[in-house]
Amino acid sequence: MPYLIELSEWRLLRGIGSLLDHRKAPYVHMQSRPFNDLRDPNADLFEVELRRAFIVQELPRDLNSREFEDCQAKLESLCLLLDRLVLDSLVSTSLAWGQSHSHEKVFPRLRALTTFLESTSETVDLAIGANRTLFKLPNGAELGRCLQIVTECNDTLSRLTASAPREPTIQPLQKQQKRRMWKKARIRNRSTFVLGTLFEHFRCGTSHEVLLKLIEDPDEESVLPSLQLMLSPCPELELWQEVQCESVDLGETSISRIPDICTDIRQHTGQGKALMLLIEKYGIFGAWANPTSSGPDPSSKESLNQLIEKGAFKPLDLHALIHGTSQQKFSTKDKRALAVKLGFCLMDFFDADITSKRIYFLNAPKPGPREGFPYLAFGSKLPATADPYSFRMGHPALLSFAKLLLEIDFGQCIDLEISPYNSQNQATWAKLVSYVDRLEEDRSDSYLEAIRACLHVHRKIAEKLRSRDLDSKGADSRIRKTLYKEVVHKLELGLAESIPRPAHKRQRSESPPASDDRNRAQIGHSWKTAPRSLESQPFAAGIKRRRTPEQHSWSSRAVSESAPSENSNLSDLNITHSETSFCSFRPNSREGFQIALICALRVEFDAVEALFDDYYEQDFSYSKAPGDPNAYTTGKMCGHDVVLAFMPGMGKVNSASVAAGFRASFPGIRLGLVVGICGGVPVGTDDEKEVLLGDVIISTALVQFDFGRQYTNKAVRRDTLQDNLGRPNAEIRAFLTKLSGSRGRKTLKDKTSVHLEELCEKDGFKQSSYPAEDDKLYLSTYRHKHQDESTCEELHCQDSELVYRARMLEARKPVIHFGVIVSGDSVMKSGQHRDEIASREKAIAFEMEGAGVWESFPTVVIKSVCDYADSHKNKKWQRYAAATAAACMKAFLGEWRPAR
Repeated sequence: MPYLIELSEWRLLRGIGSLLDHRKAPYVHMQSRPFNDLRDPNADLFEVELRRAFIVQELPRDLNSREFEDCQAKLESLCLLLDRLVLDSLVSTSLAWGQSHSHEKVFPRLRALTTFLESTSETVDLAIGANRTLFKLPNGAELGRCLQIVTECNDTLSRLTASAPREPTIQPLQKQQKRRMWKKARIRNRSTFVLGTLFEHFRCGTSHEVLLKLIEDPDEESVLPSLQLMLSPCPELELWQEVQCESVDLGETSISRIPDICTDIRQHTGQGKALMLLIEKYGIFGAWANPTSSGPDPSSKESLNQLIEKGAFKPLDLHALIHGTSQQKFSTKDKRALAVKLGFCLMDFFDADITSKRIYFLNAPKPGPREGFPYLAFGSKLPATADPYSFRMGHPALLSFAKLLLEIDFGQCIDLEISPYNSQNQATWAKLVSYVDRLEEDRSDSYLEAIRACLHVHRKIAEKLRSRDLDSKGADSRIRKTLYKEVVHKLELGLAESIPRPAHKRQRSESPPASDDRNRAQIGHSWKTAPRSLESQPFAAGIKRRRTPEQHSWSSRAVSESAPSENSNLSDLNITHSETSFCSFRPNSREGFQIALICALRVEFDAVEALFDDYYEQDFSYSKAPGDPNAYTTGKMCGHDVVLAFMPGMGKVNSASVAAGFRASFPGIRLGLVVGICGGVPVGTDDEKEVLLGDVIISTALVQFDFGRQYTNKAVRRDTLQDNLGRPNAEIRAFLTKLSGSRGRKTLKDKTSVHLEELCEKDGFKQSSYPAEDDKLYLSTYRHKHQDESTCEELHCQDSELVYRARMLEARKPVIHFGVIVSGDSVMKSGQHRDEIASREKAIAFEMEGAGVWESFPTVVIKSVCDYADSHKNKKWQRYAAATAAACMKAFLGEWRPAR
């Protein structure tokens, strides 16, 4: 059966697409360009289709001969066209650099383009745009023919890849720059597939061993993580071959299918070359790279067990301290850092045999701390344990890891046999528990707590796996999450405890500083590098201080309660000490509350209420003032005492009534947040170019669009000084300016993703995750058939009336916008009126409650776009938009620092 990867055209286009991935300028649609730009509309379509052609895609499913020939013809036509359209200046530049492609028989100009892109980081457009372009734009009828060729090829490839499930473009925290440590399952998923495929292609019948480098997931944006392996051919099992399993295309190197990996490796072993593999579900393809000079040296391979026996892990004794030692040893910090690395390995391979005899170090001629990452050996059997998902007393992987941690700590091997069957390990489990019990009589630290957790965590994991409808992916996620919280995070705390504080800081402090989980988590990912940030706590440096009750409460809970909970990721997002270590004291009265939260719809206040860190009504209620009709929830969020009010209905009248009740019952309110859903203006403003469904809008000003006079032919808004809503106070304006900056937006976006995922994991909020519905924007002049219960799909609204937008062409990420919000009692369901009002007021959203609250106390409106305020609006996106707005609101409060 033929495969597309064997076609040079396919590999050439994928290679150029990879180079363009981070170089393409944002696409500017013709509607966003000046009115005097009279370019042919087909030019925009040509630019759009070219960008589609160079999007790096997964390989299509298995193709039959007819499909393959059709695709081959389309790819060849496309490459011939593009080769002709490459600008002469780029080809000349390539020749000037000495990179001649004239000897290439096919597509020499495209190969010259590849050389140019490899040598520059310049931002480019493809055929039209303000930046350097790569291809000539055809004229007249030729443009139409070229557009047809590119479109037909794109449509063919889209059809062939349609059977693969499309990953949601905005999935809470799954496509963000940072994910929680326990969420990063890509190494496990990729390794399981690669190792299983490799073992199937060892045709000799001899048992093979594969060494996998225990790396971190390095690039959240890459399609798949790259793996580094060491393989041994047969029968010379002591000779090892470096192998790299790449996540990207192998480009124009000599690539071929590998039916028997033993034979292929035997032919090249000892030549100093690295085998680059591309492993797909239907086979293994590979190419031999140029000789490497800095690759790992397997001749110096030593196991962790061998190093322990040589004394590299033994603690420093008094004799060595006095007389010195020639042996390089692992320090306590080195051992703790290695334990953290192996802890993440346990999360990835809880079904593997993780023992000191199967962990190797390369490039190590003498015992002592090794640079880089160790390797884990896998045999020709996956999984290594008999029943990895049966978490009972004596689980072999957990027992082996507890034993390994003890061996690393004491520098001695423990002679205990561990069976792959749970039932045969109960006596071993009891022995290890007794060892830990005796140790706790002499010491108490986080590292020892991690060992104890290894011996008892099987109960918590078994409880998490009891759901009947849990699939393997969900089971893996729950196992990883529990292992991180119960074991790996304690190892990170142990590493933090092993790094001594500077002497001058110990002398100037009456008590040890509160633990900072952010720093601990960061150092857990680098074995040899200790972060300097540990030396500077968030308290005032060099000032003699007394521990307040709040600090005392935090310190006493540092070990037991500081592990990242489901609503925080301290290591990734720099969530500050004041957000997480809030005081346990509650306000003495209603006057102590300063933050008001207001929602109009149930879907809105459900999402906000679910994100509270603490609820005060569970113990007692603050009641409310006589005559106040509001219903409240009081609690704590990000260190702030907050009050959530439930509105009796939508609109300014109801919100104004709620605000009046707030003023009566909670006179200390200094900030009001109106949170929920809104209609978005898709074009945005000069600063906020495009708005998509699910984006969050934060108000910088509010305008009442329906407060004015209605004439025969038009409505005119009252715009006198007395009739306009006032601007936010100076404190809010300064804070919004800070948040709208580059760093502020990134922080807000990252924290929003964390809180959104936390919310979507709660019971009752599973449907609040990304709805995976098409985000469709129709021309403002194209009206929906006004049958409120019918969707655009049911009424067959024409796709030809859709508006192309740049952010829809690439993987979307949630964006937070700052701008003017229009407020009124009328529901906006007209695209033409939306654009008219938005253009006049420079607005980017429509909502219905903010104006009623605005002048009662300082107010910020935080709402997420659930529709485009046109006749095509529906409720498909409401739950997701409400969840996104609530998550952004919590991120907003996490950054809010009121004057004290």
